[in-house]
Amino acid sequence: RNHPSVLAWSLGSSQSALSCLEPCADWIKSADPSRLLFWPAAPMDPRADVVALRNPSIDDIQEALRQDPPNRPILFAEYA
Repeated sequence: RNHPSVLAWSLGSSQSALSCLEPCADWIKSADPSRLLFWPAAPMDPRADVVALRNPSIDDIQEALRQDPPNRPILFAEYA
């Protein structure tokens, strides 16, 4: 039997209007704190549990490695 699973919530990918997604991030964190949130359009936002970098350059990766807190996993999204 198949059981669908939600492992993480992805809050948008290429949106540039981040202000409209900020309330969504707050709602997701309060409504479902058991799952990870990743947010490729705002990868360094402290509400994100995973740093999701889209097509990162070496500089982007180095910045993510210097992040505070440094304990979030880094995911390369749309990397080619």
